[in-house]
Amino acid sequence: CDKSCQLLKQLQKGSFFDIPLSHELRKACKRVRYVAEHLERHEKILLPCKEAQSQLGRIHDLDYWLQWLTRASPQSPHIATLRDELDHAIILFNDFIKKDGLKPLCNESFTTTT
Repeated sequence: CDKSCQLLKQLQKGSFFDIPLSHELRKACKRVRYVAEHLERHEKILLPCKEAQSQLGRIHDLDYWLQWLTRASPQSPHIATLRDELDHAIILFNDFIKKDGLKPLCNESFTTTT
């Protein structure tokens, strides 16, 4: 959880969207989600993690295909479309975190009640 919060803060601090850092955040959310699935009161953490994983996965996939297409066919008219889709996905994720979409992740304690 701490790593996820640190990555999120780094991502929010940057003046541009850091794709590799966002991929690390996605992987950290995945680990937190797996732990949260076994805890009581996990819904506060689980749903934001799933949403973040989904959005960050889309960003990662678009970035991958954009890089691949740029190398494979630098003159392709689809490059601009992929770039626009990537920009839009980043905007959606930034809106998600501005609305405190991952706030429960940083505020929840990972202790179980006995």
